[in-house]
Amino acid sequence: MKIPPLKKSKNQNCTWVDYSSELLSLEKRDFLKKEKRTLREKFSQYYFQINDREIKENAFSISQFLKKGQADLVIPMKEKDSTIKDLLNYAKKKIPFNSVFVINDESNKKAIEAVEKFNGVWLINKEEVLKIINWKKLLPFLNLSRLPKGKGVTVMAGYLFRFLLEKAKNRKAKWVFQTDADIKDHNKFKALEYLAVGVLRNPNAFHIKIAKPGRNNEPHMAVRSALTILEDLEKVLLSNKGKEMGKRAKELFESLAKYKWILGGTFAISNEIAYTRPFATGYLEETLICAFVEDKARKEGGFSVQISNPNPCSDGENSFKKENIIVQMTANFVMILLLAKRPVCDWILEDIAWINKSLMSKPRSIVLIPPKGNNDPVIVENVANERILPSIKMMEENGLIDKTKAHSLIEKFLA
Repeated sequence: MKIPPLKKSKNQNCTWVDYSSELLSLEKRDFLKKEKRTLREKFSQYYFQINDREIKENAFSISQFLKKGQADLVIPMKEKDSTIKDLLNYAKKKIPFNSVFVINDESNKKAIEAVEKFNGVWLINKEEVLKIINWKKLLPFLNLSRLPKGKGVTVMAGYLFRFLLEKAKNRKAKWVFQTDADIKDHNKFKALEYLAVGVLRNPNAFHIKIAKPGRNNEPHMAVRSALTILEDLEKVLLSNKGKEMGKRAKELFESLAKYKWILGGTFAISNEIAYTRPFATGYLEETLICAFVEDKARKEGGFSVQISNPNPCSDGENSFKKENIIVQMTANFVMILLLAKRPVCDWILEDIAWINKSLMSKPRSIVLIPPKGNNDPVIVENVANERILPSIKMMEENGLIDKTKAHSLIEKFLA
């Protein structure tokens, strides 16, 4: 078979479809081009390319938004040095300190003392907040015998504290901003400014996420793209279940494949939905948030936004092993979202219990390709699975929060 020469275009990258006329009928090729164009438009609809010049041009509006306390900043902290002081030095010039919540997860004395130097910042120990949860009742839903750990648990503690504080003080910011404590140069990264631009441009968005290339999210994207194959499950499972799972695979692909930096921990979420989203232990948090927001947006006619940030993130570097385990575990989680069948925004406590017991209890084997220069065989790791945690509203409605202990906790901080 003779393949026609590849015709280059300035405006469009050529693919196999563009020159494989002998493999595909003209009608089929036209359909694929239309489908490609539709997906491209869908994925780029709420993607905004911003730069520092635009930040500078809108400096007054950004400053007014941030200084009026319309957004709270939640920072999960598990640090062994004082890196967080760079973030707090940056934040103090942008937002009121009583809008900053640092949630400590077993950080050392040096990190804690660095935060304590910033008067007005809410420094909350995760363990103190977790004591107000009825774990005897909750643990069976998690299929665990002891308290879970991880970033998602720390974030949940921060949201729970903030929820209780809102009730006690009748305060309510419209947005929750979140970023990681280990980013070293926030003056360059400008997370707050870029998120603020996203809010100012899209005040009705559910979720605003910073987008960056080159963040090792490609393996995760490969799994998200594989969902298109699973759309054909109805041809294999000749039942309504096969049809439902094929439909769910299509939904997840169209919802999640648009995210350029799905594992990024810098984002904003509308306060309106912040307390209705579930949490996840470990590193599944960011993927779960994206799935929840997209499902809710599809159901209620909302939308999420990505803001391109060209500035370096300069966060803490993971070891080869840790980085690749994180990427594979979070990518595998996409398949769990498919097997869970129901949209994340429709999960109830019983759904979470079933997912934790049936889909997430068994440890998983993860295989890593050794880094460049290492000629050893592939590396096999057995990794304990993570857990899904209920939303704050779900915990409140199901009597999982001890009201007396919650009141005492808030009174202690307000005193």
